[in-house]
Amino acid sequence: MPPLTRMMAEAAQRYGIVVRDYAGNIAFSAQDPEPWAANPYGGPDGLYGGMNPGQLLASFPWTHLQVVAMRLHHGASSYPGS
Repeated sequence: MPPLTRMMAEAAQRYGIVVRDYAGNIAFSAQDPEPWAANPYGGPDGLYGGMNPGQLLASFPWTHLQVVAMRLHHGASSYPGS
């Protein structure tokens, strides 16, 4: 498992994952409080280690996730223009 994927899996194990919408793809969001002078993700020395997000998430332990609480909200969408 790539180091960034392991870090994401350990964070999911410790803090959980919140499902935000019904998109047809999976996206993780995070915010780093430290500004970067350049894109820290790309390139062989970047945080992605030369891989693309799809390659990183392919080794994420998806089969080990469990739903612990779920509240479905029906009604008008909260997204503008929907």
